[in-house]
Amino acid sequence: MKAIVTWVAICVAILSLIGNVVLYKRYSTSHPIVRIGKDVITKKAYYDTMEYQAGTQVIKKLVYTVLIRQAATAAHVMPTVADIDNRVQEIQRTNPQMLAMANSNPGQMVQVRDDLKTDIALENVRIKDVTVSPAEIQAYYNLHKQQFTLPQQVQTTMVVTTDAVDAGTATLLLQQGLTEDVIARQPRMHVAGVNGFAVNVNALDVEDRNKVSKTVFAMKDGDIETVPVHGAFLTFKVKHAAPNGVPPLSTILDQVTRAAKLEKAVPPTVEIALLYQAAKPQFDSTQYSDQFSDIANYKTTQ
Repeated sequence: MKAIVTWVAICVAILSLIGNVVLYKRYSTSHPIVRIGKDVITKKAYYDTMEYQAGTQVIKKLVYTVLIRQAATAAHVMPTVADIDNRVQEIQRTNPQMLAMANSNPGQMVQVRDDLKTDIALENVRIKDVTVSPAEIQAYYNLHKQQFTLPQQVQTTMVVTTDAVDAGTATLLLQQGLTEDVIARQPRMHVAGVNGFAVNVNALDVEDRNKVSKTVFAMKDGDIETVPVHGAFLTFKVKHAAPNGVPPLSTILDQVTRAAKLEKAVPPTVEIALLYQAAKPQFDSTQYSDQFSDIANYKTTQ
């Protein structure tokens, strides 16, 4: 019996040792993450470099995000998924270049949406007690019409093929009104936005990019055109084409009302300072607390 107990103890000790080695390799900051000949780069060196180059921005973003979301939750004004969707659509319509990379990178889009959640929450906190009259809304619209100008936009289905024959087939399928997912299941055909397939038109050379833009922006609802580019054929069907211009106030009343309220509200920096000074965050190290001395001492009243 004693021998069995001793053997069990030895096995436990070995397993514990193996576990410690695994934990060391996974979590120890002195463990090398890259070997280059005789030299190594440790996790500590990696983390220290990140801390030096971006530490201040990262810790401030984290702290401010928590403060803003706590305040929005307490005030029952946290943005919903629909609020974030609407803001993304607004950006897509007014300034699509801002989302060009995120549209082809799902991971980046997740971060964009998370940042927008905080941005909208801060706006909601700032305007929760602000009121504007119809006259103020009209005056804001009259003075800031340029802010609400919509660029020309064309929403399309884009089928990507590699030869003219398949491009012709794509045209026929689009003419027949087949859905994007059905077309994407056809041999040698890819549809932008289906099954994770994405095309970064901005990555095309200047000549091809201009050719695509000129063709697409000249199309009307229901039109189908194929644009040959280097190594591929892009076949477009226009779902909706919208001209540029300033929408009537009645169609963007909520957007203008929000903008007018934000103009009357306290500035973002003042609101964040108020939240920080009220919450009094506690830091374990002055290395981090010193980075917030400006906001901690910010004068929120004149």
